Amino acid sequence: MNYTPRVLIISRILFFAYFVFYFLCLVRGWFPGDILTTYWLVYLIGVYFLAEKIYSAFLKRGVDVVYAFPIVFLAYMVNFSSMLLKGQENFPFLNRAEHFITYILAAYIVWQFFLRYLPQKVWNEHPYYTSILVLALTTLSGVLNEIIELFMDVNFGTHTIGPMYDTSVDLVMNLLGAGFFLCIQLIAHEAEKSGIIKKSVQ
Repeated sequence: MNYTPRVLIISRILFFAYFVFYFLCLVRGWFPGDILTTYWLVYLIGVYFLAEKIYSAFLKRGVDVVYAFPIVFLAYMVNFSSMLLKGQENFPFLNRAEHFITYILAAYIVWQFFLRYLPQKVWNEHPYYTSILVLALTTLSGVLNEIIELFMDVNFGTHTIGPMYDTSVDLVMNLLGAGFFLCIQLIAHEAEKSGIIKKSVQ
């Protein structure tokens, strides 16, 4: 019997509430200036529906990635908070922290997918190869995100890209966030093999 996991139901409700609140902020002007834009809302909705499609596709193959939805929602909230506080202009450190934290979360999602998709033997015998795959996919998503931001700024007059070396620093923080997560996982894996700990944190 097919059923919808409770975590997915709750996540869908939260995403719906997020999009409605974002839309109301735009329509009623609850926040001044161009802090929130329609184009960015469309982009976020697109990312969400892409996540739903990916979830459905993998579920048909027997890979359940439902755990990703609350993590993606957390990343949305981190991004929303950064936008409201104008992190790029007023608090550059906050914007960098946003990218770092978001890509720790992104690496976790991809990591969990590989642990579920690949035979456990592959991970046990080739953890560094698995980590390279995770790092490659995670950082690729960051590059695609920056390309989309550039496209929106050029074609729609948005200001998603900050001044100076914003794109370069964002990419570096994405890499550091994903790399930090993978380093922790590899250290835990080696400690488990050495008998220092019983089970690595997944």
